[in-house]
Amino acid sequence: MAEIRKDPFSGARVIYSPERENRPDFTGIKRSIELSAENCPFCPGNEEMTPPEIYRVGDNSAWKVRVIPNKFPVLEVEESRKNEKAGIFRKFRDAGAHEVIVETPHHIQDLSQSDANYFRNIFYVYRERIRDLKKDIRLKYIQIFKNYEAAAGATISHHHSQLIALPFVPENIVERLRFLNDHYLKNRKSLFSDVISGELEVNERIISENGSFLAFTPWYSRSPFQVSIFEKKGYPRFEDIDNAEMDGLSDIFAIVIKKLVAALGDPPMNIIINTAPFDYEDDHAFNWNIDILPAMVGTGGFEAATGTYINSVLPEKAATILKKY
Repeated sequence: MAEIRKDPFSGARVIYSPERENRPDFTGIKRSIELSAENCPFCPGNEEMTPPEIYRVGDNSAWKVRVIPNKFPVLEVEESRKNEKAGIFRKFRDAGAHEVIVETPHHIQDLSQSDANYFRNIFYVYRERIRDLKKDIRLKYIQIFKNYEAAAGATISHHHSQLIALPFVPENIVERLRFLNDHYLKNRKSLFSDVISGELEVNERIISENGSFLAFTPWYSRSPFQVSIFEKKGYPRFEDIDNAEMDGLSDIFAIVIKKLVAALGDPPMNIIINTAPFDYEDDHAFNWNIDILPAMVGTGGFEAATGTYINSVLPEKAATILKKY
């Protein structure tokens, strides 16, 4: 049973989920378990190895993408709200959701050979799952992420991503939105719009562009070869993307992934969908966006202590390399 504790110094929440200690580890880092199509819980024919399915793309005999509850969830939908105090300390239980998006039926899927239609199916599922979970008034914020390869945090090699729905908005998200709202009030333009204009004007760090999206290595990249994808129209929520925009997103995402795989030799990556909280009202200040972070270096004590990242590769150099592919 998960427990949420609040840091009295920052207001940040920490979720304690003891059940996740029992997760299987197929990376070889903790245990020596060889994962094959025969014993992979995400492969077709092994559906009984996972909790009951929530959603799928494709028919029963040939699914393309499958959504299941995480067998070792951070938070659970069935949890009821409960608050407790112990002196100055506070903890509480609350409802949430933790889902796994199995992105392909193939045990081995070469990302560099995956086309826009492959990614479109995945983005479509993200949108539909957010729309469905948004109906639960207990949920306030959704984070979607993909840990690609063991060095980036994946414990199962079969391609999958995760969705965690929270009953609160994380403090760092609240602070980021406050900063973005202040920028808009001072400049009457969103910071996202200013960054897009600045990147287009300089044209040093742009990797790819189409009518709706811009992919670039940000001036402020916090890790080597970070690529961000910005949506140009200024929509705050990923779940509001229409089908035409989804085509554009899938096209540019496939291009970026191919470049990263070709340039860096299929690196471990963290892929993060940044979208607005459900009750966010200042729609003009925030654009949903995607960060792709190759896990080329680990974070150390300095980063953990200060929140300040050390990056050894200038984004201009990263862009020059990626443009070759």
